[in-house]
Amino acid sequence: MSETYLTLRQPALDRLAASIPQDLRLSPEQRQIPTGVYDVRQLVLDTGLLSDEEVDLTSSYSATELCRKLASREITSERLTKAFLRRAALTTQFVNCCSSLCGETALARARELDQILAETGKTVGPLHGLPISFKESIIIEGEVSHASYVAFVNDAPAKADGLLASAVRAAGGICFARTTQPQSIMSLECRNNVYGETLFGWDVRRTPGGSSGGESSLISMDASALGIGTDIGGSVRNPSSLTAGYAFRPTTFRLPAGTRGLHKGRETVNSSAGPMTRYPEDLQLFTEALIAQRLWQVEPSLLPFDWRKQDACQALPDLSHLTVGVFFEDGLVRPLPAVYRAIKVVVEALKTAGAEVIDWDCGDFHGDRHWSILSRLYYPNGAEDERRTFAAGGESACKLTLGHDAAGRQGSYAR
Repeated sequence: MSETYLTLRQPALDRLAASIPQDLRLSPEQRQIPTGVYDVRQLVLDTGLLSDEEVDLTSSYSATELCRKLASREITSERLTKAFLRRAALTTQFVNCCSSLCGETALARARELDQILAETGKTVGPLHGLPISFKESIIIEGEVSHASYVAFVNDAPAKADGLLASAVRAAGGICFARTTQPQSIMSLECRNNVYGETLFGWDVRRTPGGSSGGESSLISMDASALGIGTDIGGSVRNPSSLTAGYAFRPTTFRLPAGTRGLHKGRETVNSSAGPMTRYPEDLQLFTEALIAQRLWQVEPSLLPFDWRKQDACQALPDLSHLTVGVFFEDGLVRPLPAVYRAIKVVVEALKTAGAEVIDWDCGDFHGDRHWSILSRLYYPNGAEDERRTFAAGGESACKLTLGHDAAGRQGSYAR
C-alpha cells in the first residue's frame, strides 16, 4: 500500500466530516468507547444531543407506521428527517457506518413535500416524506459514488439520479444518508481503504455483515427506518440476519438498477437492489412502491409483472403433485441453527400441503467445485478490473478481497 491512497481518499473523509452538523461533532474523548463496553447504543443516547421526541420518532415506529403518520400530517417530514439525520450523525461517529449525510438536500426536499401535502391534501407517493438511507454505490444526484474504490473518490458528483434513486424519489422517499460497503462490494463484512471498518453497534467486536454492512449497522442503531442495499449472493440478507433486521432480495431485474461499480457489460452474475428494515412489513412497503411505477416501460430489461397481492397467512394450495428434494448441508458450508429451523418450517409446510418431501443426499454435490465456477463468473476477466483500479488509487487489496481475487484467477476457493 503506497502513501498515495491517504491523499486520494482524503476528500471523501472531508465530505463526511463536513456533512455532520457542527453541534453534533463529538470530540475524540466523547467518541472513545470505554474499555469493556461493546454495546454502544446507550453511548449515543448518553451524549444528551437527541431530544425525547427525536429518540421516539427514530426508535418507536416501523417505516410503514411512519408513512401513515406522515400522510395523516400527524408528523411532518421535516421533523422526522431532522430526527434521523441527527441520530445518524451521532451513530456514525461510534460505528463508522456512513459515507456522508445529505442534510441540506434532504431537509429541503422534506419541506417541499410537507408543503405539497398541506396545499393539496395528497401525498406524492406511498413513501411520501420518509427519510431513507442508501448504500454508497447507488447513484444520487449531486453526490460522488466511488463504490469504495480510492481511485474514484475524486470523481465528479452525479448530474442526475440513477433509475433506482429516481424511482424512490418519485415514490416520495428522501435520501438522507449514504452508507459504507466493503472494498470491491464482494465481502460479507464491511471494510475498505476509504473509511476503514464499519462496526456492529450492539457488539463492536462483531461485524455488521456485508456487503450492505453500513446499512445494517445504521438501521440496527435506530438511525434509519428503511435502507436500500444491493445483493448478488447475500449482500442485503447476510447483514440483516447478523443484526436482527429484515431484508428482501427481489428476483434479478425486478427492481431498477442505477449503481456505480466495475464490470460494465457483465451478464454472468447480476445484482439486485433490495430493502433493509427493522420490521418485515416494510419490505413490502418499499418493493410494492417501486413495482407500482411499472418501470419496465422506462427500462426494458426489467421484468414486466405487476405486484401480486397475497395474504401472508394464506394456506398453501394442494401440492400433492409435487416432489421436493431437501438437503441441509452441501458438504462445504454448515448453516446456522436459525437456517436449519427455517428449512424445517418450510419442509413441514410442504408436507402439510401434500407435497412429497425427499431427503437428498448431496454427497456428490461438489460444492467446492461449484464455488470455483461461480467465482470465475463473478470475475470474468480474472479480477483485472479490480487490480487495475486498486493500483490507480494506490491501495492494496483487503484480506477478504484477496480471497475472491484468488478464486477468480485460479478457479479455486481461497480458504
